[in-house]
Amino acid sequence: GFIQIISGSHNIVLNIIMGILCLLIISHGFVTMNVIRALPAWSSNMVLPLSLISGIWVGHQILQFILSFARPELVSGMEIFAAIFFFAYVLCIVLYGWGTFHSNEIGRESMLMMLKDKKLRKITLAGVGGLAIVLPLIFVLIMWGGSTNGFWVFLRMCFVIAGDLAIRYVIMKSALYQPLIARN
Repeated sequence: GFIQIISGSHNIVLNIIMGILCLLIISHGFVTMNVIRALPAWSSNMVLPLSLISGIWVGHQILQFILSFARPELVSGMEIFAAIFFFAYVLCIVLYGWGTFHSNEIGRESMLMMLKDKKLRKITLAGVGGLAIVLPLIFVLIMWGGSTNGFWVFLRMCFVIAGDLAIRYVIMKSALYQPLIARN
């Protein structure tokens, strides 16, 4: 990316390399978490797809916001991708929750902790439910036909980023430890 900025040209090979590196950076944190088998909420099969879709969804919102100033005519055309990424994101959240809940007893307790613990319940309901799902859904529906403006794109981007941080926080905080070796 830096080479392209300095040279002022866009090379397709560098774009592909940059895209691959972006996907690796997006998934790095969750890949690290995924190998820790003692925490079933972190080693769920849906952690990696959720991290990739999450990174693409948040990145798309930032790109759409930047383009609302630089090239506003492109923003309404990007809205179909916003809807697709949003529904894929929500699907990954649901599949993560379902898979973790049904993985084993510790996974089930981790998911229930999101609703039992007083602090986590607030973050789960307001952050995940409100900021990550309900409010972006409202903005996706408002802008469905391509009637976008920079302020709506900015608000949705803020809600998406805050909601994504809430999801990451509750996944990390609610993970309960499952000993790998049973004591007698």
